[in-house]
Amino acid sequence: MSLYEPRASQRSAPYWQGVADEQLLFQQCESCEHRWMVPREACAQCGGGASWRNATGAGTVYSYSVVRRAPTKDLRDKAPYVLALIDLAEGPRMMSWVIDTPVESVTIGMAVEVVFDAGPAGTLLPMFRPAR
Repeated sequence: MSLYEPRASQRSAPYWQGVADEQLLFQQCESCEHRWMVPREACAQCGGGASWRNATGAGTVYSYSVVRRAPTKDLRDKAPYVLALIDLAEGPRMMSWVIDTPVESVTIGMAVEVVFDAGPAGTLLPMFRPAR
């Protein structure tokens, strides 16, 4: 198993099933409607219960880094590549790759949309490309 192979837990299984179905999911509090990406059983804001919601897949680059020297041999043929913090239209922020564009063209505030592509270990992952 690669360092980049996702490991689904009981808590994150709905997220990874969504990815397998090419749907990006986030969680929302049933009480205060706070939204987040990292799977957990209860809301960090109020302690309310959590439910899964579908994201539209639209987002904005909040911040990014161009990786020019791959940290492992799994990624050598991918460098240079962009890892970014993406603010989803629904509010949660997540880390992902920005693909299908030259690394020099990625900017903070850039509109992006989710696509599902094979990651370094061959597993389907949510990644982002410039919005069309």
